[in-house]
Amino acid sequence: MTNVTKRRGRRGALLFFMAEKRNFDKWEPLIAAALVKKFEGMRLEAYLCPAGIPTIGYGHTRGVQQGTRIDADQADRYLTLDLERTARELGPAVKVPVSHGEFIGLLSFAFNVGAHNAAGSSVVKFLNAGKPEAAARAFLLWNKVSKYETVNGEKVKRLVECKGLTNRRKAESEAFLS
Repeated sequence: MTNVTKRRGRRGALLFFMAEKRNFDKWEPLIAAALVKKFEGMRLEAYLCPAGIPTIGYGHTRGVQQGTRIDADQADRYLTLDLERTARELGPAVKVPVSHGEFIGLLSFAFNVGAHNAAGSSVVKFLNAGKPEAAARAFLLWNKVSKYETVNGEKVKRLVECKGLTNRRKAESEAFLS
C-alpha cells in the first residue's frame, strides 16, 4: 500500500512524498536494531539498570542474573528476540498501516518504555487517529525519569527530564517522520 503523505518541512514548506505503508506486523523488527543499538549500547556483563533490573546485551532483561556474561553474538541474538517480542506485543495496538520510518520509531520507543506503555501512549493514539505530526511530537513527552527525594521526612517521587532520553526521543521522532 502506498500513500501520499504531506508534512511540513523544517522551514514550514508543505512537502508531499510517497511512502509505502504496511500493517505493523508486516515489517521485519530487525530494521529497528540500529536505532535501538545506538541508544541502548552493548554491555557483555550483567548490570543493574537505573530501575534496578539486571540487564545485559542491548537492554535484555529476561532471565538475567547479576554476574552473567555473554558474547557479542549472544547480545545480537537477545536483541533479535526482544525486538520480535516487542513488535508482537505492540502490534495489536497499532490500528493503521505504518511506513518504514514510523515502524522504526515506534519499535525503538516501545523497546525502551515497554510495549504495554507504548500501546497506551499518546504516540499510538495520535497515530491511530490519523495525526502523525502530533504522534511525532508526543514522543518528546517520554523523556523523564523518576527521582526520589525526601520532603518533610517523606519519600517523594519527581519526574525529571533526562538528556539521554530527550536525545533518544528526538531520534525516534525523526525516524518516525522519515
